[in-house]
Amino acid sequence: MALAGAGMPGDQASGEWHLAATFMGAFTNRVDRKGRVSVPAPFRAQIAAQGHQGIVAMRSIRDGVDAIEAFDADAMAKLASSLTEPFAPAGDMAGGLFTEAVEVPFDGEGRIVLPEALRAFAAIDEEAMFLGRGPYFHIWAPAAGTAYREQMFRQLRAERARLALSLKGSGHGA
Repeated sequence: MALAGAGMPGDQASGEWHLAATFMGAFTNRVDRKGRVSVPAPFRAQIAAQGHQGIVAMRSIRDGVDAIEAFDADAMAKLASSLTEPFAPAGDMAGGLFTEAVEVPFDGEGRIVLPEALRAFAAIDEEAMFLGRGPYFHIWAPAAGTAYREQMFRQLRAERARLALSLKGSGHGA
């Protein structure tokens, strides 16, 4: 199985390693009048490699991120399994993520129909910008997505020494 960006091990389940989706890059695609937009081919390939035929999308709950967050169904299942006490107050709040989430299938051409409520939240009109975020991706209005991308790059450069990233143990050398 050859996946772009999937050289690092994913999570261990049942004693076997499997590769997690890794969404990379930035793409801008046209949104038609019905709200259909093509998911970038590299993102679709990652999702298909996980055995899924669509995405899970929701409004971002992060401050300053007026975008749609999108995952494959495995990522949402991992979030669900991380709720150790679902009936505790914090678990109830975390459970709200699942109220926000909606399954959005691919059509035969690799497009999705972005629900109107999500398009309105992210102010997406004629184009949508897809930004890879590793295990998930964002869908932005292009101007806002470009501004966010530049802000994150400036922050990345300014704080690069504090990042805890490593290729050790990944098969790419020490």
